[in-house]
Amino acid sequence: MTYNFTPATNFGPRLNDLPIFDCTFTQVTREWMNFQKGYCSAYELDFARCASRVGAVNAMRDCRKYMEDMQECAYHRKSLERYKIMQAERKKQGKSYMPPPPKDSVVTWYPQIS
Repeated sequence: MTYNFTPATNFGPRLNDLPIFDCTFTQVTREWMNFQKGYCSAYELDFARCASRVGAVNAMRDCRKYMEDMQECAYHRKSLERYKIMQAERKKQGKSYMPPPPKDSVVTWYPQIS
């Protein structure tokens, strides 16, 4: 039986990057390269639940929608692409931006408290 190693082609988390041994450094850095403490923690938990059901080999295929949701929450790639498309369409149509609101309707400064 031969095993052909193919490196990961995407920049997402690889499921076999587990620590080889457990020490103080791995305890301190366990939350550095994941989304467990941020606002994307629910998406990572959804992906982890799906990956635990199908296994590490099939996780990137069967749990792709959870991975894409987690990456969109973290990196906003689809939102930025949508913004770029909207800006290109605005430029193509030659439309200008809306006028800014009056100065007293939006507080952009904090008064000095004496």
